[in-house]
Amino acid sequence: MGGAAGWRLALAVLVIAWAAYAAHWPLTGQVIPWDAKDFYYPVLRALASARASGESGFWNPYLYSGYAAVADPQSWLFVPGFRLLAELNGAPSMMLTDQVQLLHLLAGGLGLLVLLRAFGYAPAAALLAALVFMFGGVAASRLQHSLMMVSYAYLPWALWLLHRALHREARPARLLASLGFGLVGGIMALDRDQAAFLNCWLLIGAALWWLSGQWSRIVNLLPAAAIGLAILALPTALTLDALAGSTRPEIGYELAAYASQQPASLLTLFAPNIFGNLDNGRYWGPGLLPWMALAPLGNDWSDETTNYLYIGLVPFALLLTAIARHGRWPAGSAFFAAGGLFALLYALGAFTPAFRLFYDWLPGVSLYRRPNDAAFLLNAMLALLVGAAAQKWLRQPHGWSRAGLAICGLLLFAATLAALWLAARFGQLPGALAPLAFGLGGAAAALALLHWRRGGVMLLCLIAAADLIAHNAAARFNATPQAQMAAYQPAGAQLAGAIQERLAAPGGPYRAEIFGLGGDWQNAAMAYGIEQTLGYSPLRRADYVAATGAYQNNHGPERRMTSAFTGYDSTLARLLGIKLVVTGVPVAQILPPQAHRSLRLVDRVGDAFLYENAAALPRVLLVGRAEPEGKVLPEDPDARVQIAGLPMPIGDPGPVGQVDILARSRDEMRLVATAERPAYLVINELYDPAWTATTASGNRLEILRANGLFRAVALPAGTTELLLRYEPLSPGALASLAGRINTFK
Repeated sequence: MGGAAGWRLALAVLVIAWAAYAAHWPLTGQVIPWDAKDFYYPVLRALASARASGESGFWNPYLYSGYAAVADPQSWLFVPGFRLLAELNGAPSMMLTDQVQLLHLLAGGLGLLVLLRAFGYAPAAALLAALVFMFGGVAASRLQHSLMMVSYAYLPWALWLLHRALHREARPARLLASLGFGLVGGIMALDRDQAAFLNCWLLIGAALWWLSGQWSRIVNLLPAAAIGLAILALPTALTLDALAGSTRPEIGYELAAYASQQPASLLTLFAPNIFGNLDNGRYWGPGLLPWMALAPLGNDWSDETTNYLYIGLVPFALLLTAIARHGRWPAGSAFFAAGGLFALLYALGAFTPAFRLFYDWLPGVSLYRRPNDAAFLLNAMLALLVGAAAQKWLRQPHGWSRAGLAICGLLLFAATLAALWLAARFGQLPGALAPLAFGLGGAAAALALLHWRRGGVMLLCLIAAADLIAHNAAARFNATPQAQMAAYQPAGAQLAGAIQERLAAPGGPYRAEIFGLGGDWQNAAMAYGIEQTLGYSPLRRADYVAATGAYQNNHGPERRMTSAFTGYDSTLARLLGIKLVVTGVPVAQILPPQAHRSLRLVDRVGDAFLYENAAALPRVLLVGRAEPEGKVLPEDPDARVQIAGLPMPIGDPGPVGQVDILARSRDEMRLVATAERPAYLVINELYDPAWTATTASGNRLEILRANGLFRAVALPAGTTELLLRYEPLSPGALASLAGRINTFK
């Protein structure tokens, strides 16, 4: 019921339950799948490799021919837990990475204990809430969204620090809490994903809620605002700058509302397997074609992970009990309910009119898609409401309310009818009866246990933990055998070695194009240090995508051609230095003959076909003639270059000299050029205004945009030693960034 011993016991149970939960992945030889390994893991490996080499990691050359990782919220650069992992381990394993992610869940659970203790809750109530927060709903089913899981874990600590900043009596305590809130909230907001975005709005709502009637306390938040803005200002400006030139500066309402949470998924709150979420090959729930008739926009995107909200039978029964009994709800309950309602309405998206209002009036909503990402916030609010329900049950165990009983009865009756109707409509009635009986029967048993003995609170906590772990730890929606991650198995390493060997030809470094090898190979090149032209990332440069046809996914055997990229002997493909094309099926089955006529099959490694491209150009060229930008790239790019903003042609296209790369890293290149006459050094790496060029004597030379996507430097006759460096945080780069942000609309 309380006291130091009670809190120590709650802490011990929480840690032991987390350890039992987290152990399921390594003990079963499984890893967190999909985005966690297709995207976040190779990004982490690239950062870890860069830091092990003493490099900043601000520029990543391994995805889409290079991109500004410093501007990408998903680069792990500003996420303390994963940044520390990258600093300590130059090649973290998949299982170690998973455990670091799961440690964030433990941190969030500890935050729930601390937060509800501050509200005066009993240890058992706080423990039940923390179990739901760590193991319930999408906290389990969407573990693959690694960055959103990190954002999710910060929320309890941010709420606790905000509450202390506004309610502590002693001024030093308020100041420390305000500074802590600014630090934690700022770091959380740095993630810039939709979970962090919604958390920020919840914190704004919490501040207004707790300030109501006592507005003078708003001065307590000034230190938080100062430190939060200091943390956010530069990374946010970098991201806004990247967004302005990306494929998604703003998302229309229909695309934003795409992937609204199907209301039927609420059935999984108490019946986890009602749609076959837990069984291989038996899922029949929202997201499949028959359900599109029920989608408000005529289309939808969801699956067994987004539609899984199970919080456990004991927590669910506690919520029903709290509704059905007389008595006042404990402190914080009204705010938790308001936050839960906001999260639910946002998650339901186009299924209610509320999301249209959010989209039109809430700043930032138009930058995101998939409103069902609000299920993270919904689970957090449900966890807090479970804590409030448990607290009410502990303090006021007796006295049923007729109105409350009627509400609970109607809710369960409506849920049962909805489940039976849906199962009958989609021909799944026989298979749905057992999961529905489990949910209803288990909830009834939990209700009976709650009524039978209030003193058995530890038993209830253990049942809740066992229930959630049994259903949600290393389940089919959050675990896959490590052996199935082919890109990181011995055969994958063998293929990576063969690619690296082919790319080490004279004149390089060269790039590879890898597609059609499955999801884990989309970005595995980052983990192996292979520069590739394709990849998988939601933040992509619009000019690069338009020119090359490199869209978000390259896991399937397809390659989109464009007017500039008509084949591997086109000028653009040659400038990109695509020396090797690696596919999962023969390239002749993917592309028309004219697109692959410069390719020659040179190797077969496992299921992969390796084609060498004889037309690839070296990474650096010295050309004698510069011309204004045109609609078509020059046919002889080793002799002439198009320069953005050039008013008239300069020079002749004849022989001009030679250039050699002396040293090169991810964000630096040192080279020497000997020109017989004034010439242009063309660097076939993507243009970014933060790249600088400095001669051996210390003179800065302007980097020009060349051939639409690349860089060039005008050189005088003679020998020039040049250092190219990516410096996004230099005073000049920051001044240029400020100018661009000032004009950003």
